[in-house]
Amino acid sequence: MSHTKKTPAQRYGKLWNSISFDLSGARKKRSNDESQPIIGTLNIANKSFDITWTEASRIIDQLHDGQQNFNTATRLGLLDKGAGTY
Repeated sequence: MSHTKKTPAQRYGKLWNSISFDLSGARKKRSNDESQPIIGTLNIANKSFDITWTEASRIIDQLHDGQQNFNTATRLGLLDKGAGTY
């Protein structure tokens, strides 16, 4: 019997280890044509995004909705093989 420990990527998904947020891109004032300050930089899979507070809130809301939709679809059996969600 093998008792090898799974890596975080195997347990949580291939992007898990590449997700981070830092304040390096944060700045109070943006250019004149932008109204909101950058709160920081969201990094996912070697891509970086300077985001505002409202963009961060939107990302959080969308991901939470996605989790809830997945849970509901799972409970209803919509994700079973052959069930289809279209």
